[in-house]
Amino acid sequence: MQTLNLFQKVSLTLITLNLSLTGGKAVAGSFSGSTFDPGQIDSGIAGFVGSDGLGVVSPNNNVNPIFTGWATGFTNYRPAPGVLEQWQTPEKTLGEVTGAFDDIASLGELTTEQIAAGVSPGEITLTFANSIRNGTGADFAVFENGFGFASDGSLFGELAYVEVSEDMKMKREVGDRYVCEKCGAQLVYEKPCPCPESMPHSEICCGEQMKLVAKPVSVQTGNK
Repeated sequence: MQTLNLFQKVSLTLITLNLSLTGGKAVAGSFSGSTFDPGQIDSGIAGFVGSDGLGVVSPNNNVNPIFTGWATGFTNYRPAPGVLEQWQTPEKTLGEVTGAFDDIASLGELTTEQIAAGVSPGEITLTFANSIRNGTGADFAVFENGFGFASDGSLFGELAYVEVSEDMKMKREVGDRYVCEKCGAQLVYEKPCPCPESMPHSEICCGEQMKLVAKPVSVQTGNK
């Protein structure tokens, strides 16, 4: 059985493309559905278990005991433009998942025009009382209130980056773009930073840390 050392729940769907490189070609498999769907290339871990089946939220099921810890704090909650006040509830990202559709905090979404204009997406940084350790199998999971449409089998989901850092110490990669929220100046990494990931980095403009607004497309592994 896999062991999840820590768990965080946020109002977003992590839908990732897990690529296998064979002979220089990127090969992708079928994606999982909106509910627990094992055996797919991006299958998550059942959040609820019990007599009603894996992944089913019901009175007869309980939170999967494989989750042994939960987010205990948050910072940098910055929803995208247009998020209604009733969904700006970052405190709901803390503690054990409930399965309730409205027990969430929204990060919002961007239109094609907003993305082209460089509007910053929503973000939140969750903190944990205990460290997330790199063990066998999955180490953490993200929950969302995504849903599917029975009429055509389509899935309502949002793309997102999910990163884990040691006290906000993250490596800088080619294509990372930072913007100053005061004057609008931008900084883009054309070469990866050779410093170790454990070393703190700063991009300062107008006396403040610049905001990360874009990262290059990369292979990620995650759970819904």
